[in-house]
Amino acid sequence: MPNNRRGGRDRSNYYKGNEHDDRVPSHNNDGGRRVSFKNHNSGRNKHNRQRGWDTKVRAALMDEDIEMSGNMRGNERFNNRRRNNHDEGGGGWGRNPKVFQESPTQWYKISIRNGHKYDKDYLLKLLASFIKPCPMVPYLFKVSRDETSFIVEDHRAAQELSHADRKITANDGWKLFIRVRPVTPLVEVDTKLSTAIKGVMSTRYNAELKALNLSKFHSDGLFLNQDIFVPLNRPNIMMAVLDIIGEIIPDLIALDLSDNKLNVTEHMKLMVEKCPNVKMLHLGNNKLRDIKQLDSLKGLPLEELILDGNSLCDRFNEQETYIRAVRQRFPKVVKLDGLDLPPPILFDVEDEGRLPMSRPSFLASEEGAIVVRQFIEQYYFLYDAEGSREPLHQAYHDSALFSLDAYAPPGEPYGQMGPYLAESRNLTRVSNLDRRVRLMKKGKLSIVEALNHLPRTKHYPTTFHIDLVIFTPQLIQLNVCGLFSETTKKTPMKYFNRVFLIVPAGSGFCIINDQLTVLLATSEQVKKYNKLKAEAAAAAAAQPEVPPAIVPVPEVVPVNAAIPVVEPDLAMKQQMVTTLSANSGMNLIWSEKCLNETNWNFEQAMFAFNKLQKAGSIPAEAFVK
Repeated sequence: MPNNRRGGRDRSNYYKGNEHDDRVPSHNNDGGRRVSFKNHNSGRNKHNRQRGWDTKVRAALMDEDIEMSGNMRGNERFNNRRRNNHDEGGGGWGRNPKVFQESPTQWYKISIRNGHKYDKDYLLKLLASFIKPCPMVPYLFKVSRDETSFIVEDHRAAQELSHADRKITANDGWKLFIRVRPVTPLVEVDTKLSTAIKGVMSTRYNAELKALNLSKFHSDGLFLNQDIFVPLNRPNIMMAVLDIIGEIIPDLIALDLSDNKLNVTEHMKLMVEKCPNVKMLHLGNNKLRDIKQLDSLKGLPLEELILDGNSLCDRFNEQETYIRAVRQRFPKVVKLDGLDLPPPILFDVEDEGRLPMSRPSFLASEEGAIVVRQFIEQYYFLYDAEGSREPLHQAYHDSALFSLDAYAPPGEPYGQMGPYLAESRNLTRVSNLDRRVRLMKKGKLSIVEALNHLPRTKHYPTTFHIDLVIFTPQLIQLNVCGLFSETTKKTPMKYFNRVFLIVPAGSGFCIINDQLTVLLATSEQVKKYNKLKAEAAAAAAAQPEVPPAIVPVPEVVPVNAAIPVVEPDLAMKQQMVTTLSANSGMNLIWSEKCLNETNWNFEQAMFAFNKLQKAGSIPAEAFVK
């Protein structure tokens, strides 16, 4: 097409730089879901070690691509690297266009003035017909008051559309005013988008081989049918996808991310955490420019890697240098860009073993589990009870010590942690020796007085993590951490960590040292609590006859008779009776009867009351006061 321009706007801002396009339109009819994992060296090196990989894994994502010989994928690429540069000038497609700037994000926004006057299908067919045979796939089609816009991914299509400005006549006789410019797509990951992403990922996952094919993810037919735009080269989209993988398929082995225009990888470091078992990774035909961009993926146990089609490959004149650079980051790679490599020389000790998984609780002695359970239930029952915490004085030794440590992040309102910060003995912040001494509470009376000045609370036992560090007849060390809320005013949920040193006292135990740390709960901790709460509600609805666990301490064998068991004292029993009476409406006699028959387990007593009350089995005299 002639290269002349008639009047109108100055296009100097739209057409600059050198034309560049080295891509070939895809004719894959299945939306680009499947990729080729073909072994192009099948006639040679049949006995090379494959690191235990079954050929089925490679076939899982195989496509009917045209076979290319090993030479084309290997040495010839390096021999011809410098002389096979793409022609960046001229026109192509039957035209002689001006040069057009290539978008760094690989996306282009097409805006058509007054395009809202035309039907979507008519307008797109009109544009596609004008630039054919150049393919055009529109994404994120929008109609506003005075224009219509959409996004295309192909540089050539964007260039051809820019040259079509005022050259296409619509059926009403008006010429189309077309503006093309590079764009950085902004896509919000909301519930609708997350659901759509999960749906598409489910169709691309091979559960048997633990292989996930996300090649050309944005062009999946399910997205296009819903007019949903999911560019995987946007950091928030990639991180959302990795979060889904980590949540649903953390044991993933093979991942294909080819043809997604990936040009940065810093945010992909999350893959090391979310996909720790990935051994096959396809990153071919993306926009990675430097081998150092792969540093963020260090730690993946990769054995097969495809980088072919990225400009970073052009930086290496020798294949040996290229292999060495890859193995500096992934030393176990034995297959690179479809070529079998010589076995790596590894001097490290076998590192397949991983650190043991963390557990919610640790018990130095299984026999202490029941003692721990009873102690925690009774202590926090009294601590969270309405009114005074005075009954807790029975839990402390006459010479007990108590200290509080609190911390609030910079910028947080003081009121959220004020009562705790005022009494905090954080030694990194309290340098005055007299103040340090004053903040250390000594003796049961002083300790209970200090506890009474702290806000009323409600602890959430399902969030508790308990470590029984020491359990001997002479000393018990118990660490408890979890979440709680204040009941007197609306403040953010808080996290606590408490260390008790407990010694024998008569037939039971008492606290000799108590250290309490209080922080604001993190968003992740709150999220986990809400998830546990929802799961517990669902379980209760499904099986209402099963009472919930009070404290998450593992079940153990019965305690040896020689081990003393905590028994509530008279004051504690009276407090429990009064509280049950207030909560249930029963009189004190029947409340005591209920607690006595449930071994003074308050939660079990409430459960028994609710069950019998629902069945109508409690006599009327139980409520006469």
